[in-house]
Amino acid sequence: MIGPSSDAAELITHLETLRSEENVASMARFGIATGGALGISNPDIRAVARLAKKDHLRAMQLWRSDIREARLLALYTAE
Repeated sequence: MIGPSSDAAELITHLETLRSEENVASMARFGIATGGALGISNPDIRAVARLAKKDHLRAMQLWRSDIREARLLALYTAE
C-alpha cells in the first residue's frame, strides 16, 4: 500500500500496476509522445498524489525517472 512514507521506487512500481495500453494508444493517436508513458489518467495520478502526500525530495526523484506519469506525480507532490 502506498502512503506518505512510500519512496519514489515504490510509487513508480504502483504506477506501473495502473498501466493502460489502450490509453497509451489513444495518446499516440493525439500526437502525444508515448515513449515513457504508462497511459494513466490524470484523476488516477491525482488519487495517488493524495495518498502519497507532499515530499519535495521524493518529487525530485520521481522527476528524474523520465516516466511521463511519474513526472506528473512529481508535480502534484512537490512543495
